[in-house]
This record gives sequence, structure tokens and C-alpha cells, in this order.
Amino acid sequence: MKLSAHLLSATIISTSTYILTKSFVISITSLFSGILIDVDHLIDYFIEKNSVSINIKEFFYKCHNGNFRKIFLFFHSYEITFFIVLLYFYIQNDILLGLIIGVWSHMILDILYNTKINFSKGSVRIVGYSFFYRLAKKFDASKFYDCSGMDKN
Repeated sequence: MKLSAHLLSATIISTSTYILTKSFVISITSLFSGILIDVDHLIDYFIEKNSVSINIKEFFYKCHNGNFRKIFLFFHSYEITFFIVLLYFYIQNDILLGLIIGVWSHMILDILYNTKINFSKGSVRIVGYSFFYRLAKKFDASKFYDCSGMDKN
């Protein structure tokens, strides 16, 4: 999904969360975690370029067109989301609940948008959201990301 769609969806979800819970902490944590989870795209960009310099236009182009040889996406993983849920069962607090809402809603929207359901764009195989699967495939994007429908210029 594009950043604008994540900004809109995270805003709607965090507003709904506030209406339901009356908790500013849960709401604001869900908002920020629903957006900031995408920082791992930036990490992938830096790794790909082997530099910490950024060209914003190139960054968004690479992200939207699947121009990465390796995709790590450390935060976009089933394992991280399940870990947060397990942690919440031991340390029940509003920040963790907000993280669960923000990260899970982001992941669900990404999965719905980026998997084979969306044939018009490049698509991630559903197992591609498993960090351990990506690790087993040595983070080789071609093993879990099909960008044949994308503009590669």
C-alpha cells in the first residue's frame, strides 16, 4: 500500500480506537505504530544502496515498483506481530494494546493489498510476510515477491 493510504487508514483506525476505548495512549500508539512500521522499507533502501543517503523520489519508486534484490522488512512479519500479542498477555498495558492495533491493522491491509489478491500490481506471496521464511530464502526478493506486473524502468 502507498504511504497516503496507510496515513488515512491509521488515522481512521486510531480515531475509532479512541472512540471505543477513550484512551489517548492506545489511540496515539496505534496511529504511530500503524505508520512507523514502514520504517523498515527505509532500512531496506539503505541496505540496497549500501549508503544512508536518500533520494526520496528514488526511494518511493523502488518501494512502489519492487526494485529490491533483497527484502528484509524486519517489522512486517507475522512473528513480530505475534510476539507483541504474547508480550501483551504478560505485560498488559495501553502502549502494547495500541501497538497491537496499529501493527496488526497495517499488516492486514498490506496482506490484503499486496498478496495475490491484487493481480494488477506486483504481489507478495502470503508466506513472504514470515520473517523466518524470508530468512530461509536469504531475503532474496525473487523468492517471495512477484513484480512481473510492475514497471521496472
